[in-house]
Amino acid sequence: MAIVAAFWCATNTTVYPEAWYGETLQLKFAVSPYWVDTGNLSDGTAFLGHTTRAALTNVHYYLGFFFLQGHFWHALRALGFDFTKVREAFGNDENATIRISG
Repeated sequence: MAIVAAFWCATNTTVYPEAWYGETLQLKFAVSPYWVDTGNLSDGTAFLGHTTRAALTNVHYYLGFFFLQGHFWHALRALGFDFTKVREAFGNDENATIRISG
């Protein structure tokens, strides 16, 4: 729901009016997705400022992302997944072999 709330906050000007929260945001991608301001300065050049809308949207998005990771972790644990097996699988480099079928 936090990711949906981030999208809602970034694009909805009825509930989050531009006078209070700034202009709508644009979704960008780098290491992870993030929202940036799309406003223009008085001379017409674009700026990447920090409005209340950008801060609120990005906080919602990142909290939703980390809450989702916690949900996945707890769901896997409830299904009986043992995370120590992952460490053993990656820590077994000296005995690892590659099998080529054919």
